[in-house]
Amino acid sequence: AVASDLPIVGAATQDEFAPYLVEALGYRELADYGAIENFEALAASDPDVIVMDGGEWEENFYALAEEIAPVVRFNLFPLDIFAAIESFGRVFDQERADELSADLQASIDAVSSDLIDPGSIEVSVVAPAGDGMVRLYTDRARLGVQMIDLLGLERPESQSLAASEAAGGGVGEYVVSLEALALADGDLIIVKTNTGGPDDEAAEPLLTTPLWETLDAVQESDVFYADRRYWNFAGPIAAELVLDDIVEILTASELVG
Repeated sequence: AVASDLPIVGAATQDEFAPYLVEALGYRELADYGAIENFEALAASDPDVIVMDGGEWEENFYALAEEIAPVVRFNLFPLDIFAAIESFGRVFDQERADELSADLQASIDAVSSDLIDPGSIEVSVVAPAGDGMVRLYTDRARLGVQMIDLLGLERPESQSLAASEAAGGGVGEYVVSLEALALADGDLIIVKTNTGGPDDEAAEPLLTTPLWETLDAVQESDVFYADRRYWNFAGPIAAELVLDDIVEILTASELVG
């Protein structure tokens, strides 16, 4: 919605607007609905339409929202960034959606053209999960993983959909204990944190366990950090930021020519 230049009057957040969205929005003033269930703030902003994801909410959630304005639901999981843009275009502005898709594809092609044998390197994507656990991200689970896939980079077998299902997980991600941390290894490890760096208190148990130091990527100093606030969520602005991160990471690993 931000990339499409639609007049946005408000948005729901868990704590604060993601910095990349604040920058993209410039000086536009938005109502912060806080928790998504804050219908009073939602109604006060007097929207013409409400855009929501297709997740599972309380039974009466959509009915309450529809009392305020028409609701458009987008199912963004499992994630396909191009399908998400296309869906948005069918409802709001197909021409603008086509432009966004073309621009994103051009960016992907530009990065791909500089890669040297991308299929030769395994990129592991993980995140701290609390309580002595680590989250492993599977095939196209989130935006960052989809960008990795679209660039032709390899993924560890432990982070395939089949591995997730075998472990009792599902599409997207599954959680294992730190005792199974070997499943997080790869030629590169990308750790998603709340800050985009190792200075995230939630990541401390993962990064300080002695088992972390046994991973090949850690021993080779091929561990990098990503900001979950845009690596997790769909949108062309976030996708471009993820691509920038991937180029920086691969350049540091001497994979980009």
